[in-house]
Amino acid sequence: MKRVFLDVNVFFDYLKGREPFYYPAWEIITLAVHKDIVCGVSPNCFPHAFHEMKKDYPDWNDLKHRYAMLRKVVECGTLDGPLIDIALSTAKPNDLEDAVILRMAEAWGADYLLTRDKRRFPASTIKIISPKEFLAEWEAI
Repeated sequence: MKRVFLDVNVFFDYLKGREPFYYPAWEIITLAVHKDIVCGVSPNCFPHAFHEMKKDYPDWNDLKHRYAMLRKVVECGTLDGPLIDIALSTAKPNDLEDAVILRMAEAWGADYLLTRDKRRFPASTIKIISPKEFLAEWEAI
């Protein structure tokens, strides 16, 4: 089974319904719901997204419930001091958030890192592609 790690931008595309990127992100989450793929994200995505979206939800418990349901579908990578140390010591990517995401995806055992900004990531053992490219590959299988 393919292991797919989502960059923060793809996770937010899904949560916030950002067009024109929502539909591919939704398709990927749907594949995870149906257990066709295993989907991973950074654990920071949840509190960051909650902070961003709580102003749009008068009932924060409803928002927490939605995230709890999504959490049943996606796994969280491990973010700890040693991973941050590795990300800080690597030359590329030079953006710390990108370095952390890449190292977390590698440690999680991802086959793919899905991002809308591939140019920010250096070559890796993981295939770095856009959500649309992943879906095109998936349909070709």
